[in-house]
Amino acid sequence: NSLWCAVFQMCWDNLAETTTDPVKTDRSNPLFDQLNATPFDRANLHPDSYTLEKVSADSKSTAALEERIRKKHPTANPQFRVINGAPSLRLYGCLEKSIQFPEELSALEPLAFNSHVARSSVESFGKKSDGTELGDSVFTETVFVGDYISDEDFIVVLRTDGDQEDQIILARVKPEATLGECWCTVQSRLKKPHRNRVLPQLHDGESLQVPILDLNISHSFDSLIGVSVSNIPDYPFSPIVEASETIRFRLDQYGVDLLAQADIMILMGSMGDEPKFDPKKPRHFVLDQPFLLALREKSASQPYLLCWVAHPDIMVPATPSSGASQ
Repeated sequence: NSLWCAVFQMCWDNLAETTTDPVKTDRSNPLFDQLNATPFDRANLHPDSYTLEKVSADSKSTAALEERIRKKHPTANPQFRVINGAPSLRLYGCLEKSIQFPEELSALEPLAFNSHVARSSVESFGKKSDGTELGDSVFTETVFVGDYISDEDFIVVLRTDGDQEDQIILARVKPEATLGECWCTVQSRLKKPHRNRVLPQLHDGESLQVPILDLNISHSFDSLIGVSVSNIPDYPFSPIVEASETIRFRLDQYGVDLLAQADIMILMGSMGDEPKFDPKKPRHFVLDQPFLLALREKSASQPYLLCWVAHPDIMVPATPSSGASQ
């Protein structure tokens, strides 16, 4: 299984609007490059279906954010970490969809689903081929044949109610190297269907059977955590301390329910906790912690001796009579 949702990309795009250029990092990171290369156009979503926030991660800002989320997405219940005492940035996104078919499809007998490793019996829904009457809308409004080559190679589009008329696209096609490449193939076939499609609607004697999908997953983008964003104005080298996504999704005979959330949290500036310097206060340079020793000639570009001093066994032990007077 592979899964992608726009909500994390939208949060990343929101971060990119904060930086001076596409988001840059202090080290090579392939996921940074992928996220920068694939922005999501928010025009593809109705504003009522999502929330994007860019706020501080402190307690006060987080509490206000939670209140706004409760009003627009009552079932979201995000679990936020908080950063107090240092500049921070939280990029949060929530995408919620609850869409129904114009006419409820039928719960069908279990489907024998064949994966590469096993054959499993799973719950299913759709339209039977035995002449059962489900209403004209199943034939004319809900189920649309996008492309058909054979019973092993086809694309079906399920239409839904609502102002946005969301489509559920089900494609039994050969896999590609990536989800993006697979979608490009399906999109191309929808624009130019095979000649075998002939009829775009189902008719008597034809059937549709779809496994019911029900998932609830959480994912942490560990390859991003600890990596610093290097081009936020006034806050160079700001480490990412949280990068996560949760997705709840169900597809059944009634339609689709989706709730996806993403949270990116950044500690703004590697020097954010540095104490202010008082030039009048006496300074003390006491090497009572591990330290580096380096020896080099005056004009040399490289030292000729380096030593990390971390243990007193290379130091001269004090004697009772040494040191300052009592």
